[in-house]
Amino acid sequence: LHAAAREGDLGLARTLLTKLAKSGGGAVPASVLQLAVAHGHRAMAQLLLKEPGCGRGAADARGMTAVHSAVSQRDVSMVRLLTRGPSAAPTRAVHGQQRTVALRPPPPPAAAGEGASEGTLMDELCGRNQLGWCALHSAAFRGDEVCVRLLLDAGMPPDWPTADGCTALHLCREAGDVEAI
Repeated sequence: LHAAAREGDLGLARTLLTKLAKSGGGAVPASVLQLAVAHGHRAMAQLLLKEPGCGRGAADARGMTAVHSAVSQRDVSMVRLLTRGPSAAPTRAVHGQQRTVALRPPPPPAAAGEGASEGTLMDELCGRNQLGWCALHSAAFRGDEVCVRLLLDAGMPPDWPTADGCTALHLCREAGDVEAI
């Protein structure tokens, strides 16, 4: 399945996913989604996102998630695909309008080899790498306005700090691009 994801071979992936489901082999490893994203195979990523347990937020040994990979490649269509889902940020009505409510801080970095947890889209988007950066921090540091907007629209608060206390706005300033936030 890893080779199919790396090569973008949808036919082989479908065959292997069917065999996995019939054998009761469990969830698709998140590393398969990471490979598809890293190699820019959007159709493969779409197929894998439909599979149980194939979460966007599972981290590799460096704490990198599929979302991190898409942001680091500035692959806007992949970031858009990975940030779609049920409303990431909880909302409530305030004076007749829907407003985003405060979210809990993102989880600490996952230990190497940990799989995706069954959580919300927001939980999946908030995976942190070894530096304590989530995908929003990476996009902000790169000054990637489109990816920053997609992540903010998915509900990621701009004031979540990195391990050393920097927020996405701090990183935009450091990169000389405050417009991104």
